[in-house]
Amino acid sequence: MRIYHSPGGDPMLIDAARGLQALARQIEMFAASSSVFATFAAETADSPAPYAELLLGLRVQKGSRQQLTVSDDRWLELSASPAHLQSLATLLREPADGDHRHLYSKPVSLIIEEGDPWTEALGS
Repeated sequence: MRIYHSPGGDPMLIDAARGLQALARQIEMFAASSSVFATFAAETADSPAPYAELLLGLRVQKGSRQQLTVSDDRWLELSASPAHLQSLATLLREPADGDHRHLYSKPVSLIIEEGDPWTEALGS
């Protein structure tokens, strides 16, 4: 998984179908657990072009309302209820047919795209 970001825009999480499905399973297990926090590291090697940066990963905290932010230490941070986390897992599993999906949130939303981030980053 890679998470691309540019100031003023919404971050984009991209991974191959199997990576998105694995992340969905991990988020479902976290949502059903007694844990309050979970961290999912992202790949940060190579250039983020045409974006400004690659974020370090996704930090998730169970909360009562949904909020998505980019932290000062360059992580994507999601606070969400277990029900919202289940919705995110469903989004990660939905076939995109070459299109992308959105997790709508405030102050930023997340664009989810299925693809090979290593190949697509190289323009192949």
